[in-house]
Amino acid sequence: MPQNKEVLNLAGPLTIVLDGIQDPGNMGTIIRSADWFGITQIVASEDTVDVYNPKVIGATMGSFMRVSVTYKNLAERRPTIKHPVYGA
Repeated sequence: MPQNKEVLNLAGPLTIVLDGIQDPGNMGTIIRSADWFGITQIVASEDTVDVYNPKVIGATMGSFMRVSVTYKNLAERRPTIKHPVYGA
């Protein structure tokens, strides 16, 4: 399993930020959808389900190999982000 990257590349076209996703099936589906749309980076809060959970891996249907998931403390990172942030 690769280690989390310390430096995030937010210069790309789009990054998904997830906060507190607990259901492995939902996490896997989000990763699979991100892959379909060409999104290669997801930043998740530290309390989000582990990307290497067997149920997450199954739900990604292989997309976890193409999408990088990094876990960070979002409360600390938010003030340092200068790019537009959209929430849903």
